Amino acid sequence: MSFKDIFPQRLKIARVMRGISLRELATKLECSHNTIHKYECGDSIPGSDFLIKLAQILNQPVDFFSRPVSAQLKKIEFRKKSSLGKTKIAKIQGEAEDYFERYQFLEESLGIDTCFVNPLNRITINTVNDVETGAVMLRNVWELGTDAIANVLELLESKLFKILLLNIDEKLDGFSGYYDSNPVIVLNKRYTADRLRFTALHEVAHLLLKIAPHFSEKEQEKICHRFAGAMLIPQEVFCREFGGCRNRLTVKELVEIKGEYGISIGAIMARAKDLGLISESFYQAFCIQSNQRGWRKEEPGIWETQETCNRFEQLLQRAAATESLTLSKCAALAKKTLTEFRQEVEFIP
Repeated sequence: MSFKDIFPQRLKIARVMRGISLRELATKLECSHNTIHKYECGDSIPGSDFLIKLAQILNQPVDFFSRPVSAQLKKIEFRKKSSLGKTKIAKIQGEAEDYFERYQFLEESLGIDTCFVNPLNRITINTVNDVETGAVMLRNVWELGTDAIANVLELLESKLFKILLLNIDEKLDGFSGYYDSNPVIVLNKRYTADRLRFTALHEVAHLLLKIAPHFSEKEQEKICHRFAGAMLIPQEVFCREFGGCRNRLTVKELVEIKGEYGISIGAIMARAKDLGLISESFYQAFCIQSNQRGWRKEEPGIWETQETCNRFEQLLQRAAATESLTLSKCAALAKKTLTEFRQEVEFIP
């Protein structure tokens, strides 16, 4: 594809990512709205000086505008998207597509095979209880045993999921989809580690589970919630830790389980209800008390391990060390200046 074919797509992507309208961009560039419109329609292309200024305003390297668009996000599953608005959703999707495109290019440059196979593609969730079976199966395939998962995000990266943490609106927990044929998950980095863990595994459920069509959208969300809880603490372990059927609990008990398995108190109680260990009325009473205590915003207890995902950065360092890519190209992929990236690279020997 020629620059004339590529540039209009890239300009629109970059503009949407920055959340800038045509008129706002034209004002910043001190040109007419019609000029930008012609660029996006492919009726005209900018000169080099204008392109450099455009790249600076849109916070992109110049080569971004000549790089073919290799793929797009597909099968996107949003959580809590309705109140965000189309502009914010488009901006977040644009940022995600840009990141996963750079990620894919980096892997291809290093000759890394990223062929993903769904380990749960042979089962269908026909009943709610099938979720427990699916979670056990995935834990077995991934050789996790029944222990707590130390770092969910690192685990998912090791299984070829690509993860992006964004500092975004609190109304959005996260979303998932596929970039090319690879599963990708975008999470809100503002949230606590236990919430990140749960949300990430909720998105894994969207990506991997084949849920029977008779379930409503709301029921499917509950199924994904249950899967996340089952991955964090399997049924057999949960029943043992919870102590069987209960009609009374202490806060300290719940804090201990949270600290051991990295699952929020709210999710613990929902899991207890799902497994029949507490009654529906007990659960509703807990929810009321939880609201009164302000636990929806800040629960007692913490999961001490920080959830991290560093694979992209590790691959960048490998590309620099092996000279698979030039330092300037690595810097562009990292969206940093060459000077900034050089400061992060220390070669041995």
